[in-house]
Amino acid sequence: MTAGPTPGTSLELSVTNTSFSGTTIISSAVRTNLTCDPDGGAHPDPEAACDLLRDVDGDLTAHPGGAGACTKEYNPYAVRLIGTWEGRKITYLHTFPNRCEMLRQTGTVFSF
Repeated sequence: MTAGPTPGTSLELSVTNTSFSGTTIISSAVRTNLTCDPDGGAHPDPEAACDLLRDVDGDLTAHPGGAGACTKEYNPYAVRLIGTWEGRKITYLHTFPNRCEMLRQTGTVFSF
């Protein structure tokens, strides 16, 4: 009996930054895709992002975060990860107070 194909990993990632200038709200969004096993997609560092996700079995809430301090500035970054991790549907939505906190908590996953 031969083994079937390994369940795939295909993720859509987005980061939305909202900043304020006086009474004006400025919002920008960036999107990319990521595949793992094999690592690829349009993400600038798919190997590092997939390695981090493999460490937490696709559950970013289980990532302990990185070391270091961030400033207390409020410049919100909302992230979204949606797709399939090793054959199962996953979703991760979170808003961080600034880019530093986003990167500290999610490593390279949203570094694009």
